[in-house]
Amino acid sequence: MNYLIFKKLKKEILWLFLSVFYGLVNKFTLIAVDNFLKSKNIYIVFLREERIGHQAGNADIEFHRAFDRKKRYGAQTVFIFPYPSNQVANLELRKRLISFASKNSYKTIVFNHKYLTKVFSKILTYGLPRVFQSCQNIYYSDTDTGHRISTQVLKISKTHNILCKKLEINPKNYICITSRDENYLRSLNKKRDWDYHNYRNTDIDNLKGLSLYVQKELKMDVVRIGSNSKKRIKWESQKNPKIIDYSFSTYCSPKNDIELIAGCNLFINNGGGPVAAAIAARRNIITINHIPIRISIGNVWGLWIPKLLKLEKNNKFLSLRETEKLGLAESLNSEDYTKANVEIFENTEEDIINAIKDYFKIQKGLIDDKENAVLKRYKEIRDESAHIFRKNIVPNDKDIISPSFLLKYPELLS
Repeated sequence: MNYLIFKKLKKEILWLFLSVFYGLVNKFTLIAVDNFLKSKNIYIVFLREERIGHQAGNADIEFHRAFDRKKRYGAQTVFIFPYPSNQVANLELRKRLISFASKNSYKTIVFNHKYLTKVFSKILTYGLPRVFQSCQNIYYSDTDTGHRISTQVLKISKTHNILCKKLEINPKNYICITSRDENYLRSLNKKRDWDYHNYRNTDIDNLKGLSLYVQKELKMDVVRIGSNSKKRIKWESQKNPKIIDYSFSTYCSPKNDIELIAGCNLFINNGGGPVAAAIAARRNIITINHIPIRISIGNVWGLWIPKLLKLEKNNKFLSLRETEKLGLAESLNSEDYTKANVEIFENTEEDIINAIKDYFKIQKGLIDDKENAVLKRYKEIRDESAHIFRKNIVPNDKDIISPSFLLKYPELLS
C-alpha cells in the first residue's frame, strides 16, 4: 500500500516539476523569442502532420492565416514541417505542401533527422503547445478546420494521366468514394485503444447504390480509395464506366492516393483524413454520415448529411436542438453517446443517392420552393442554436445540407 502511495506521489511530483519547468520556459520564450519575432514582423509556425487529415488540413488553414497576415500587416511566415515518430501520413502530400509554400514565398524548414525524430515528436506533441501557449508569433498549430485561401493547394501532377491509364479510368470523368473504418488507425498503433473513434465508422457497402447510380446515370467511373481498408467491395464492375476498388489493387500507395484525390470530379466521404486532402485540392465534395454535427460545418466544400441519433427506446430521431442540448454536437468520443443512451444510425442507400441528386440540382439551380424553404429554416435553426449553445454565429456560406434529407426527417428541425 505504501509503495502504491509513493508511486502516485512520485508521479504527481514529476508533473509538478514539469509544470514549473514549462512555465519558466514559456515565460522565457515569451520574453526572449516572441518579442523578438514581433519586432521583426515574423511568425514561426510548427505544423501538425502525423496523419493525412491533420497534415493536409493543418497546412491548408495555416497557409490562409499566413496569407492574411501578409496582406494585412506585411508579416512573413516560416513553416516548420516536423517528422513525427509515426511515419508522416503521406510524403507525396508533404512534398506538394512544401512546394506550394515555397512558390508562394513562404519559408519552410523540414525537420527530418533519423535519430532525433522520436524525441522531437514527443516534444512537439506534449511540450511545444505548452511552451508556446502565451506566444503569438511562434506557435504549434493543431487545428485542421477553418478558412482557406481560394487557391488550389494540391494540384494535379503530370503523372495523373499515367495512373488513370493503368487503372483504365477516364482521368477527367471519375469520382472517388471512401468509407472510414477502424483498420487505418489500428495500423498506425496496434497497442493503442482506438475504440473512442468508433462512432465515426461506416460500412462501405452502403455506397453500392450510389456507385451504381453514378455508373449508370452519370456515366462516370467510380474509384474506391483508402489506406488499410477493412474489407473489399464485392460490387466492382469492369463494364465502362468502371467501378474499381483501388484500395485493394496493386497500384494502391500513399503517392497514388494523392494523385487520385487531386484529380477527381467529386469526392464522396464520411469524414476522416482523405477529405482534408480533397479540400486542399479544392475538389467538389459530398460528406455523408457526418458526425458530430458541428465539427467542420461552415467550412465544408460541398454538401452533407449527418448520421441520425435516437434515444434508446424512443421511436423519434433527435432534432438538431436536442443534439445540442445533450452536448453531442461537438462530441469526439464514442463513450459520450453511450453515456447519453443514444443510438447512432448510418445513412441509408436511398438517402445517399438522394444527396448526390440534390447536389447536382443545387449546382444547376433546380431546387424548388419547398426545398428552398426547408433550407432556409435549417439555417435559421443552426444560427439560433449556435448563439445559444456556442455564443457565436456559425458561417452558413458553405453549410449546405441535402434538402431531401431534411424533408424526409422533419424531426431534425423541430
